[in-house]
Amino acid sequence: MTLRSVLIIDDSEFDRYMLRQQLLQEKISSHIIEHENGQAAIDYLNTPSSDEHFPPELIFVDANMPVMDGEEFLKHFQNVSSQLPELSNSTVVMFTSSECSESERMEKYGCANGYITKMPNSSEELKEALQPLFPSLH
Repeated sequence: MTLRSVLIIDDSEFDRYMLRQQLLQEKISSHIIEHENGQAAIDYLNTPSSDEHFPPELIFVDANMPVMDGEEFLKHFQNVSSQLPELSNSTVVMFTSSECSESERMEKYGCANGYITKMPNSSEELKEALQPLFPSLH
């Protein structure tokens, strides 16, 4: 099974490219939306679409970005998703280069569904990290 769509929020064009390639290689999704900061992503999510790919099933959020960082995005996302019920099924994964303990992550990003450290060594490693969140990914 593949996901309807994936949203990548990251200010690094290289990191977005690498993640997009891994998602495509593992056939996790063929429809990938990208935004370079949290504010642009919130604007996108705040404008519901009748597009068959909206809302994204999986949202990757970089922790450190200009304009609106990952932590601030999560706060805004909670507000937006409370007003747009279709977003309640979107899974949010923090995608960060920071190594921190599980308790530090929970304290800072408690409402995220998961955490993945940049860059997984392979697309298979990315798929394995997503398996607990999406058991139907084979």
